[in-house]
Amino acid sequence: GDATATSTATNPVHNYASSGSYTVVLVATNTSGCVDSIKKTVNVYGRAVVNFTPTGVCFNTASNFTNLSTTTLNPNTGAIATSSWSFGDGGSSVAANPAYTYTNPANATANTVYNAWLYVTTVNGCKDSLSKPITVYSLPTPNFVADSVCFNSPTTLTVTGNNNGNPNFLFVWDFNGDNIPDMSTANSPTTTTLPLVGNNNVTFTMVTSPNGGVLQCKNTFTKPVWVRATPAAIITNTNQCVNAPIGLSAVNSTIAN
Repeated sequence: GDATATSTATNPVHNYASSGSYTVVLVATNTSGCVDSIKKTVNVYGRAVVNFTPTGVCFNTASNFTNLSTTTLNPNTGAIATSSWSFGDGGSSVAANPAYTYTNPANATANTVYNAWLYVTTVNGCKDSLSKPITVYSLPTPNFVADSVCFNSPTTLTVTGNNNGNPNFLFVWDFNGDNIPDMSTANSPTTTTLPLVGNNNVTFTMVTSPNGGVLQCKNTFTKPVWVRATPAAIITNTNQCVNAPIGLSAVNSTIAN
């Protein structure tokens, strides 16, 4: 039924190159030369064409898997009955379009590629599968150092964090703990005048860009920066006539801790 060569075997095996419905003819001839034949339809079921879209993500962020498999490209395929996923780290799902979070702790500081698999079975029992790589990008490890200064003097903040293999994109600073960025820069070091005497809880967010800005991976770190108080100089004196000694006292001056 598919225009290939015939067979004279009693019970032949034949592989059809494509799915569809084929008319098979069996012609039987006995030793007396009598001939008879019969026709039957053989259904060769198509497999689904498996495809899916994984999304590269930052560590601790869910990756969305979209099932793009189709049953329209091969004839006589039938609908998809079941789909199942294997995410390459021991995790699995039977959801149509799952969201999955990779949680391997080593992935927090190192980019890791996982091979995700999608398995599809049609209503006719035909199975196929596809594997694609998905990259889970590490988070930066933020840290910084600040020089010791007096109040109202600028302090220099120098980034000492690790980008863990991904390009630095942005450094975001919150100097007063209100969770509102006070400065965003791509450069280090940077300078600023901190608002308080004593401890200033500086929150630093380090942002990397593993794929040219399409994806941004960030991590936040808070560190106290001590600002010293400025001493207050006060002179008290007693006025005297010329050529008489004048008493000067600094006893009212203050030197803060």
